Amino acid sequence: MNQDIRQYVKLLMISLLYIALGIIGIYSSTLIFLVPLLMAPMAIYLMSSKRNYTRDIIMHMVISILIFGMTMRFDEALLYLISVAIPAHILVACYRKQYSVPHVAMYTGIGTVGLFYIYIIAMKYLQIDYIAMYNALLDAFKVEYIKMIEEMSQMTNMSEQMAVQIKVIKEQLPKIISLFKYTYPAMLLEAGIVIGLLSTAIITLIGRMKKWRMASLTQLVNFKFSKWMAGLFLIAGFIIQFSSGGNDSLTALGINLYYFISYLLQLIGIVALIMIIRKSKWSSGLKVISIVLSLMMFWTTPFIMMIIGLGDTLFNFRKVDIIV
Repeated sequence: MNQDIRQYVKLLMISLLYIALGIIGIYSSTLIFLVPLLMAPMAIYLMSSKRNYTRDIIMHMVISILIFGMTMRFDEALLYLISVAIPAHILVACYRKQYSVPHVAMYTGIGTVGLFYIYIIAMKYLQIDYIAMYNALLDAFKVEYIKMIEEMSQMTNMSEQMAVQIKVIKEQLPKIISLFKYTYPAMLLEAGIVIGLLSTAIITLIGRMKKWRMASLTQLVNFKFSKWMAGLFLIAGFIIQFSSGGNDSLTALGINLYYFISYLLQLIGIVALIMIIRKSKWSSGLKVISIVLSLMMFWTTPFIMMIIGLGDTLFNFRKVDIIV
């Protein structure tokens, strides 16, 4: 009986926590970008309790209804489900099925972003256009940045080289802004990967402190992508090459797919390079220098990291067993 009372107290406390966060508007103000922190208490509660889907559904319905009733904001209640309830259940379900840590991170991150994308489309019909807000923010940044550049160009003591650089920036900035507008789905997916990694790392660390049976976080650097990733990358390249000036939707799909897979290959490239350096027979000092140089290359020459990642995907340089 005491155990049942403790479970009900936990349920009440976790419900009050998320209702309070909804009342102060934390879900609508942070969207999905605080998912790793917001969903952690819910995920810990679910993992420490017996599986009971009826209880969980009722709990989430009550929390959502009370958030809506106290704030009169439908988006706040929906975002609670998207940024807390569903990601927590995805993560816990993956752990209970004993998936590898990279798989847990991928399913949690991609699932969260997928739901958020559906939410963005749905809210457009309720006169809340997040894409238009994003585009307006980029346009405002472009106006302010160009204004700052024009002020710099009026300096009398400017060198000729600086004048040329400013001219190039003014010409390229609109193209860069247009690219950011075009590739927001890819950037959302990239954010999803980060969300999944952070969420999985936080829950795994907490679980290991509680002496739960959790997989090691070293799995995050001991996996490779399936060869189908290289195939998708090739398909994305063909779509971009042969659909330019034709089907805009197909071109957008190709560009977003290309940028997202490039991002994944760059990540796995830097991981592969660092792990190869660590396993080498070089001296400790040379290993440290090589790792620092590799991290610098990740930011300065991402194309090289992408090629390394593509090579690791195709040939499994590190001979790892976990394939995502």
